[in-house]
Amino acid sequence: MISFLQSNVALLCVMRVCVSVSAGHPGNGPGPECALPAKQGPSLLQISQLSTLAPQNNMSMPATRVESFCASLCPVEKTSEQVAVVAVMLSVLAVAVVCVSLAHCSRDMAATSGRSSASGAPSRAATIRLDALDGLRTLFTIHIIFFHRHEVYSDSSLWWWSAGDEVSMFFMLSGFVQCLADLQKGVLFYGRRETLAFFARRLGRLCPAYYAAGLWIHFGFVSCARLLPAIAHFLFLQTLMPVVCTDNCCYQGTWLYVNGPGWFVSALLLISLFYPLFYRMLPRGSIMRQCFVLAVVIVLESIQTTMILPNFKTLYFAPVRAWTFVIGMLVAQLARSVCALFPHWLHWGRLFDAGLVMSLCLSLATSTTPLQTNPTAIHGMCVKACFTLVCISCVGMAGYDKSGSFLEAFLSCRLLVAASAYSYGAYIYQLATFKTVDTFKGTSPVPVAVEYFVCNCAPWLCAILSKHFLEDPLNTGLGKMMLGAKQPPDLKSASAGVEAIST
Repeated sequence: MISFLQSNVALLCVMRVCVSVSAGHPGNGPGPECALPAKQGPSLLQISQLSTLAPQNNMSMPATRVESFCASLCPVEKTSEQVAVVAVMLSVLAVAVVCVSLAHCSRDMAATSGRSSASGAPSRAATIRLDALDGLRTLFTIHIIFFHRHEVYSDSSLWWWSAGDEVSMFFMLSGFVQCLADLQKGVLFYGRRETLAFFARRLGRLCPAYYAAGLWIHFGFVSCARLLPAIAHFLFLQTLMPVVCTDNCCYQGTWLYVNGPGWFVSALLLISLFYPLFYRMLPRGSIMRQCFVLAVVIVLESIQTTMILPNFKTLYFAPVRAWTFVIGMLVAQLARSVCALFPHWLHWGRLFDAGLVMSLCLSLATSTTPLQTNPTAIHGMCVKACFTLVCISCVGMAGYDKSGSFLEAFLSCRLLVAASAYSYGAYIYQLATFKTVDTFKGTSPVPVAVEYFVCNCAPWLCAILSKHFLEDPLNTGLGKMMLGAKQPPDLKSASAGVEAIST
């Protein structure tokens, strides 16, 4: 854990030195947190740059050092369409080859070893259903889709819950459910075969819908070819360079180029590559030690996600979002310890309701204030602390007692729980459906109410079709390559994942 903290601090120091001060805005950004940052006055560095020759292009503001380091992030010249198509298809093919190779390697290692590795074979554990978290994830996805569509018509803040905190909760849920499933199965650590199989399942679960939505947008609605941003998107690398340019022309060539909401999937995949290492580094010991480590990580994560680095969005930076994922893992470990220490406590339901209501109230309190654009570190700490209570109490209700909870009965209804299986697909297909609706709207105008209804329902329909006709067949074939390995729990429903999410 110490080495992980040191590496992140060093990385942020490098970011702080390399990024010059320049005001900019993401425009209609991809994530639910995107909002117009406050304008800033010229810095001494900007004043000193006035003596240098201005770049001979049509950009109205000087490029940052990050953009100068990789000038192709904001290219002026358009790449030929044929070259872009070939590069995109080669990127997709390369990831597919890597996924299949990992599956074959894990199968060959199992065949040659003839036994399970040191981590132990997955064992049947007591089933724990987290239906309330499934329903909560469905509601979060519905609101994020509505939030993104609302930005098309208005730049003003919503009077109700902003979607920024929901994405942080998604990262927490992903780490929480994955780690809780492994703890329930008694996995001590990931061996070589388990690590390769985990990577293969992760790619097989995330890539089909991600690539389908990306190709839909790239070949259907992209008017100009930008080579490196497209390659970065299809190789899941856009969240390693989340540069926000200074004008609309430059914005078209940034990491938001193809499918904006895909930044979440890109960050989640990159973080998942280090999940076996994070799992091995979980603190072992008393509950007090686990609480101390969790508190330290929450503080560090809240500080990093609220750092003001002009022209650099830390909210979309994968190494920073890794802290949120680790928080979910630490909460899963703490939940098992706490629930085992108080097996006969009868108020898990009331604690669940209180934690969820406090999380909602904290988000509502900042929805109509400048804190929605630039949330403070204290706000992030409070939201994550309250959601920690939600996750712990949900495990307590599932394993021991559900009495006293009013919200759990609503969130566990069959409709919300069943829809959670399609929440990832609905999230990743939302921008493609928006662009399709806008294209048809240009020829045949429709009422705004009808348009809102279609834009909020179409992503779910695409997710259903994609899951049953694209994702499930491909994952079935991948599972056969790995001798019937199961799907990763964190992107399936939370209930199924802990029985042996994520979005």
